[in-house]
Amino acid sequence: MSVSRANPAGNGWALALLTALLTCTGALASRIKDFPQAVISSDEGLHGVRPSSVSDSSARAVDSAAVARWLVHATGTGALATTSVHLQGLPFASAISFSDGVPDKPSSGHLWFYMSAMDVSCDDILANATASLTLSEASIPERASWCQTAPMDEEDPNCVKLTITGNFQRVSSADTQTAEEALFARHPDMKLWPRGHKWLILELKPTSLFLLDAYGGAKHIPVEEFMRAEPAPAPKKLPPPPPATGRPPFFERARRARWLVHSSRWGTLGTTSVHLFGAPFGSAISFSDGADDEATGRIFMYLTKMDAAAQDIAASSSSVASFTLTEMPLGVCKRVCAEDPTCARITLTGPVRVVNGTDTQLARDALFSRHPAMARWPAEHHFEFYELHIETIFFLDMYGGAKPLELAEYWKAYGSAPTMP
Repeated sequence: MSVSRANPAGNGWALALLTALLTCTGALASRIKDFPQAVISSDEGLHGVRPSSVSDSSARAVDSAAVARWLVHATGTGALATTSVHLQGLPFASAISFSDGVPDKPSSGHLWFYMSAMDVSCDDILANATASLTLSEASIPERASWCQTAPMDEEDPNCVKLTITGNFQRVSSADTQTAEEALFARHPDMKLWPRGHKWLILELKPTSLFLLDAYGGAKHIPVEEFMRAEPAPAPKKLPPPPPATGRPPFFERARRARWLVHSSRWGTLGTTSVHLFGAPFGSAISFSDGADDEATGRIFMYLTKMDAAAQDIAASSSSVASFTLTEMPLGVCKRVCAEDPTCARITLTGPVRVVNGTDTQLARDALFSRHPAMARWPAEHHFEFYELHIETIFFLDMYGGAKPLELAEYWKAYGSAPTMP
C-alpha cells in the first residue's frame, strides 16, 4: 500500500498548526473583550454571506423549516467549520456541542454554544465570526440505525442533514441565563468544566440554511421561516446501534486515533464554499478506511460533483479540506457530551483528490464493504472515489489541551507504516 505525500517543505500551513497547538493561548484570551456583541445586520452577514433565498413553494419551505427545527432540537451535537487562523485561511472542522433549549421544553431556534478561548475553533471565531454548523440525523442514537441499515446510508439524502451558516456573536447579558440553562440542561457535564478555561457563551446567528432530507436536491430555507417554524413531529425511535468495542486507553493516543477512524462510518468534511462567497462549509459524508478486518488509516469517500463538497474541492486551488470525527456516535462517551475532552475527537487535514490507478479497487472495497448501499447509487450521478491525503492531525482525547499527533505515530499505530514514495 502506498500513500501519496506532498513535499514537507511545501506544507507551511501544516507546520503552522502544529506550532499553534503547542503555543500558549494567552494572546487569544486577550482578544475576547474585543469580540462584538453583534456581528451581523438584518440583511447581510460578514464576508458577503447573505441570508438564504428559496425557490420552493411556500408550503415546501415551511415543511423544510419544521424538519430543520426538529433536527436542531433533537441533536445537540454537530461539527463546526471555521476559517483557520493557524492554517492560513484554510477550512477547519471540529466536533462541537450546542443547545437550542431545554430538551423537554419547546425549541427556541437559537443556537447557543459554550466554548473555551483555549479551543482552536474559538480562536478562529474570534478572528472571523463566520462559521457553519453541520448536523446529521445519524448523530441521534435513536435514529442512527435508520441511517446506517441498508438500503439506507448516512450519506443517503433520506438521512436528514442540515448545514447552518452564519455569524457568531456573544450572548447579551439579558439572554445569558436562558442560554446557560439551555446548555447545562442538555449537557450537564458542562457545569463541571474548569472555570479557569475562559468559557464564552456564544450564539450562531444563521444567514443560510441548507437542508437535505429527501431525493431531489438540497433545500435552502429562509431564516425567517426557520425561526417561525414549529419542529416537525419526531420520527419513530429505534434501538441504538451496539457500542463500538476495543477502544484503546487515552494514553495510547495513536492507537486510539486509528481506532476512532476505523470504527467510524461517517464524519463532517469542512470546505471553503464556492456558493457562499468563501464561507466555511460542512458536509456530512460517509467514508471508510478499509473493510472490517483491514484498518488502513486512509480516508476514502464516494462523492458526486453534484455535491456541494465536491464542487468546493474542485474549485479550490489547493483542494485542501478537513475531516472531523467524534466518538459520540460510537456509543462510548458515557455521561459526557461531544465537546468533553474524554470523548475523543479528531480532525484530519490535507488535500482531497480523486483516486486513480491501483488504489481505485482499494477504495471501492473499503467503501462498498462498509457502505453496501453505495454500489446501487445512480450511475448517472457520476460518483467518483476520493481520498483525503492526511498532512496534519488534530487529536484530543483527554484533559490537558490538544496535542499534535505525528503522522509517523498515526501510521505505525497498528504495527506497520505504509510505504511512502
